Amino acid sequence: MKHIYTITLFFFSIIALANNPFELKNEEIDFSHLEKIEQVVNQNPDISLSTLEKESPELIENLTFDSDLTGTAFLTDNDTLIPPFWWGFCLGIWGVIIVLIMTDKDKDAVNTAFKGCIAMGLTVLAVYGIIVLISLTAAATI
Repeated sequence: MKHIYTITLFFFSIIALANNPFELKNEEIDFSHLEKIEQVVNQNPDISLSTLEKESPELIENLTFDSDLTGTAFLTDNDTLIPPFWWGFCLGIWGVIIVLIMTDKDKDAVNTAFKGCIAMGLTVLAVYGIIVLISLTAAATI
């Protein structure tokens, strides 16, 4: 059975190495167009896309814009996949640290994760106390 797992792992690792989606092909990427836009934006920090389109349409004629910003990279405040309380409750102080890093030190989220950490500690103490109480009661009846 060990050999089947080894062969399967080897097979899937070969497929993963053959189909590397992050590998750049030997084609050159031209960023000169974006550098010109960057220069204009650096000179005018308050410029908007519509103003840039009116003043310099030649800069953005070949660019496409995707207005669909739905994805995990664009989560709003407190819109994480796992709420901060549960990070703190399930992982304790490590969950608080993860929330601190993920939310860029958002005080409300870190506070909520810390409350989850405290709730987990109290839950563990309560369960431990109940187990000790049951054990003492059982030992006293013997």
